[in-house]
Amino acid sequence: MARYDTAVGKYVYVTVDDLEYRVYFEESGSGIPLMLQHTAGSDAREWRHLLENPDITDNYRVIAYDLPYHGKSLPPLGKEYWKEEYRLERDFFMKFILALKNELELDKPVFMGCSMG
Repeated sequence: MARYDTAVGKYVYVTVDDLEYRVYFEESGSGIPLMLQHTAGSDAREWRHLLENPDITDNYRVIAYDLPYHGKSLPPLGKEYWKEEYRLERDFFMKFILALKNELELDKPVFMGCSMG
């Protein structure tokens, strides 16, 4: 009999400043939403241990996402992004997190990050 991981990966479309992004995230558990922000040079895989930890997932809906341009998340759709320098700036970062929270219909999530997160 096969054994399956409890984490489920999905894509959601998030709009920031009139640009649409296809954003990858994995989630596991139930309870208080816990959004996990990866470091600037990484992706959501760095949170794998929390997605698999029953001490956490028994109490939290753990959501580890990839920022646009990171991991499995794509650059914005319909924009020639390769013609511009990529810069992750505070204004976009905050707008993105709030837009993702809203798309996932999260009520008062806990936000946890490391480094820039």
